[in-house]
Amino acid sequence: MADKTGGAKGEELRIELLRTIFKFKKLANSGLGMKPIDGKQDISLAEFMLLRAVDGNSVDNPSNVSPTDIGQFLSVTKGAVSQMLNSLEEKGFISRALSRENRRNTLVLLTPKGRELLGDEENEFNAKLDALIETMGRKDIEGLIAIVERLTEVLGRSQFAE
Repeated sequence: MADKTGGAKGEELRIELLRTIFKFKKLANSGLGMKPIDGKQDISLAEFMLLRAVDGNSVDNPSNVSPTDIGQFLSVTKGAVSQMLNSLEEKGFISRALSRENRRNTLVLLTPKGRELLGDEENEFNAKLDALIETMGRKDIEGLIAIVERLTEVLGRSQFAE
């Protein structure tokens, strides 16, 4: 295959692309600055997002967020969602029950401890996101979102999936 990216300059670009991807991964894995909650609980950014997602779930709600919905939103596998649910359940932040409408579906509910954690941390987390948006600028954040969406779309094509 011919080098379509311009020889040495193409190699520099490939290396810089990979470095940037690893930097982005490091940012995501760092939880965007989330620290252990009051030094007592250590939850990941993904677990925090899961708690936010199921905040509106209730036994009486016909449109609860399911584990499948969570996996799609977080772009993770069923296994990863299951691990997060197990971790959060062990820490006492969620409980699981069978849905009344369809007993094959799992209903994920916040416990009082989970609701307290979410209430304590959500305002602080939103403030961090707002500060990031203000510092970077709305246009740059929207550009970042568009680029990541495009990259996800391109890499999802069959030519890259093999």
